[in-house]
Amino acid sequence: MKLWTTLIQGPITKDKESLGYIDKYKEYGDVIISCYSGDIEANTFENVNLDRVRIINNTFPKIPINDQCKWFSESTFYYALTTMYNGVLSVKTPYVIKTRSDEGWSTFDPFISQFIDDDFLVCGNIFCRKFEERPFHFGDHIFIVKTEYLKKALKSLLDVCDKGCLDTNMCAESVLCTFIFKSMGIKTSKKEYLDTVKIVDINKVKNFHASWQHAKIQYINSFVNPYGVYSNNDS
Repeated sequence: MKLWTTLIQGPITKDKESLGYIDKYKEYGDVIISCYSGDIEANTFENVNLDRVRIINNTFPKIPINDQCKWFSESTFYYALTTMYNGVLSVKTPYVIKTRSDEGWSTFDPFISQFIDDDFLVCGNIFCRKFEERPFHFGDHIFIVKTEYLKKALKSLLDVCDKGCLDTNMCAESVLCTFIFKSMGIKTSKKEYLDTVKIVDINKVKNFHASWQHAKIQYINSFVNPYGVYSNNDS
């Protein structure tokens, strides 16, 4: 029985970093790309082996009006939620490894080695924050979680967003984390965060390509977290 599905979400082109790692991802199980319909129409992927890769085509969504959350309409959060959700709906394995189309990982072993409990949420330390500074700000670039938890969390969160009812001062990463906690049926407290979220220093992967799209910065095989968080001991 396969345990893992790698879910690559976000816009995709023939030059996207994730495509160079597809064969490596297949070694872990199923692979799903959740992108936009226009991405597939506009690109040919002749140098990429897409055998056994399921592609989910999404229409580009309109961000719902939400006056209760100041950053919502200016953020790409809703786009990420929709591609993530439509992708995870097709996941058949018990666990999902969520990553992004603009990033690539030569191995998931450092993350999987920390996923020793179904009720863990294992993430890379990309821009993770200390709990006192930004509560529940986990690393949403790459994370592992039980599939049913992510499905439930995303459905609930999208329902709230679609109704224009996301009322929060938290950042997007913290919002997603708290909704995953709710889907797990656990309290949103510091203790539960430190017990549940397992932060992995992405430098342990050694060969990787990570991105900070907003600042147009690429991290090739080396990442310095400006917030100083590399493991749970730093949170």
